[in-house]
Amino acid sequence: MTVAEIFETMIKLFNPAASAGINKTIQWNLSGDEAGKWAFQIANQTCELIPGGVEKPDLTMMMSDKDWIA
Repeated sequence: MTVAEIFETMIKLFNPAASAGINKTIQWNLSGDEAGKWAFQIANQTCELIPGGVEKPDLTMMMSDKDWIA
């Protein structure tokens, strides 16, 4: 599975009921062969995937693509 496929799967598995009251943006900054930035913007019980990331996320996680896939 690729980095992009993992993020697409996460969107499909998103549980709106579990996100009630959450309005945050979570970002992953990945290095390696599949380097890039991906953000999830969670608001109003929805989740939007933002390839390329955002300027000021609430939380940023930094790791290699290999660690993320593992």
